[in-house]
Amino acid sequence: MLRQDQLFIAAPIRDGARETLARLLETMTAAPGQADPENPLLPFGRMATVHVARFVILDDPSLPDRQITPQLPATEPLQLAFIADCDGPADDLLHALVELAAPGLRQIFGHCAGCDDTTDLTGWLRAHRIRPSAIYANWPGRSVAQVREEAALHAVLRQARLAHPLASPDQLREILVN
Repeated sequence: MLRQDQLFIAAPIRDGARETLARLLETMTAAPGQADPENPLLPFGRMATVHVARFVILDDPSLPDRQITPQLPATEPLQLAFIADCDGPADDLLHALVELAAPGLRQIFGHCAGCDDTTDLTGWLRAHRIRPSAIYANWPGRSVAQVREEAALHAVLRQARLAHPLASPDQLREILVN
């Protein structure tokens, strides 16, 4: 069965860089909340093993609640998290990401502490990788290729049904086979 894995990288955002980083991440979307798979910074759509990938700015809005718990730190640094679910080992995905989009990754993670144009990007990403204790796979063993093939098949079947709304399933089978 195909192995699925998750790559999770988190790093503190430099002081004062949140707004600039947020605007940069917005350039990666086709619409609010909708990633552009061909965005120039990190074209996820060109990665044959990526099921889902996302960048998230992690902030803790509950910090004021810590006034009643003095044993906890009063502040937490803002973090940039990159999370991707993939087919195959996450290490392979990490190498593929750097190979495909090193300039875009540098531009994004350059808003984080310790990452600049001279940083060994692969080493920096590895150093900020967090290994998950558990991974959720909606359908274990179902590859990105299979998901795309099934989506294409669904589109063909839907198109045939819309073109022949009164056809029986057997008639549709004949239409599709011929």
